[in-house]
Amino acid sequence: MASLAEALGTVRLSLSHIVDDDTARLAIDLPENAGAQIGHLQIGCCALDRMPLYSEMLVELTKAQRFVTNTREPGH
Repeated sequence: MASLAEALGTVRLSLSHIVDDDTARLAIDLPENAGAQIGHLQIGCCALDRMPLYSEMLVELTKAQRFVTNTREPGH
């Protein structure tokens, strides 16, 4: 969980510092790592009461990825 918290903090930071294609790529790669960690917890964890939390976290990471992708396309 500590690793995931660190990864999510890094994601937040990267999203607030997008200035070019390189930082945008990083802002997409970092959520991928965090998503993998969340997916591992969601599938491998026995705490069924946390399943909705993990699911919502993945939804929010997807929104972040779509935001970065859409803002880096021409015309945005």
